[in-house]
Amino acid sequence: LGLGAQQGAGGRLMASPADARVLRGLQAQAGNKICVDCETRNPQWASVSYGTFMCLECSGVHRSLGVHLSFVRSVNMDAWKGDELKKMQLGGNDACNQFLAQYGVPKATPIKEKYNSRAAELLREKVKAAAEGRAFTPPPPSEVRRQAPSGPSRAGGSRPGSGSVSRQSSRGSLSRGNSSRFASQGDDGWGSDDWGSGG
Repeated sequence: LGLGAQQGAGGRLMASPADARVLRGLQAQAGNKICVDCETRNPQWASVSYGTFMCLECSGVHRSLGVHLSFVRSVNMDAWKGDELKKMQLGGNDACNQFLAQYGVPKATPIKEKYNSRAAELLREKVKAAAEGRAFTPPPPSEVRRQAPSGPSRAGGSRPGSGSVSRQSSRGSLSRGNSSRFASQGDDGWGSDDWGSGG
């Protein structure tokens, strides 16, 4: 646990004052003042896996993905470990969205599709490697081939990526079942290794 974790109501461990100061400082950064997945202001939840901040509604969708895809913490109501804080310091909402966009996954992509993508897998590995002090370089665009979707046609909007998107659709509700959910895996363009420095 982070040093000095405090006990809240019902015996639940909460962020220590020192950890809370670190998290508040990160939340105050311009890119972190809006949910990583929608336009809700003042997000109070986080995905340690990506070092990002999100709103309550989006955090529920992230939790449904499983901890192997997104490890969710409350900024205020959970105790934080040192390695978790380090991932938050190395990440950032803007850095996440820029990285995924380089790989063909815009912010408006439904959450379940976005975080099941190859681009999100690379981002998880990048954040983890940075927190562990390891070098990590994603594959360059020339090494990745775009694949045609194996499921139904995208004409129905299984992957929004341009124009305005309703709040619900940006949260990851998929109406075509698993075939369209996974059809986009591997359908990500690959961008450069320029992910930003220090979040």
